[in-house]
Amino acid sequence: MKKNNFEATLAELFIELPTPYSQLDLAHSVVMQDNRLYISNALPYNHGRLQHAGKIGIDVSLDQATQAARMAVVMFLAMAKHQLTSINNIKRIRQIEVEIACAANFYDHFRVADIVSDLINNIFGRSGAHFRKVHGVVSLPYNACISLSGEIDVHSKMRKILDIGSQQSQ
Repeated sequence: MKKNNFEATLAELFIELPTPYSQLDLAHSVVMQDNRLYISNALPYNHGRLQHAGKIGIDVSLDQATQAARMAVVMFLAMAKHQLTSINNIKRIRQIEVEIACAANFYDHFRVADIVSDLINNIFGRSGAHFRKVHGVVSLPYNACISLSGEIDVHSKMRKILDIGSQQSQ
């Protein structure tokens, strides 16, 4: 099966993946099991700073929330790249969970989550077709307005490389 060049797609979309933010404990937020990568707590960081803190509908406008959603996707992919060395090693985005800190009377969860899904689909095409869960929550770490978690299928050849690397470090 021919791998896609998702890194080139990022460049075409003018998206540059940052280094995952320093507050993140990657040992607990990014875990590989078999041919699946699990990522949690991808927050909307830009240039090392949390963006659009607070609750959507109180402190954060819908427009700011959609910007934060895009930043969270970029951080999600940065976390994946940190583990896999390249997002080209992604076979498929299996699932995305979108948690939104919002006011009790905020009902546009899907408008924010659609930004997440649309960007993933624009980058990964058919490989980005994913199952999605969306939740409104009372609060998120660091007062973030959005947090992403998800499951990614990884090419089996990549899994073998990671296994060899972990055996050599022991």
